[in-house]
Amino acid sequence: MCEMKDTGAIVHFTGVVRSENNQLWGLDYESYDELAVKEIEKLKQDAIKKFGVLTVFIQQKIGSFPAGTPVFHVIVHAHHRKEAFEACSWLVTQFKERVPVWKHEVQKG
Repeated sequence: MCEMKDTGAIVHFTGVVRSENNQLWGLDYESYDELAVKEIEKLKQDAIKKFGVLTVFIQQKIGSFPAGTPVFHVIVHAHHRKEAFEACSWLVTQFKERVPVWKHEVQKG
């Protein structure tokens, strides 16, 4: 983690399970853990290099979660807000494209 005296901005994105108009109980997440851990580390390093941010934290919960549960977090520390926001948005998109995590809808009832 970086020293806070170097940080001018912290951007935190939280993904939450939606009910899809009250149609779903929630979502079930599964992953290929070994590859996911490696790809998340690559993503973090790519963001640091591409955007010049100071640190990146990424967490995806695995298992079954009801609607309303926070399940995905990206936190970016940077010198300035612009690169923090840009890196955070890029990381969310890249995570969905590159990290082997799958979600399955769990219907009510």
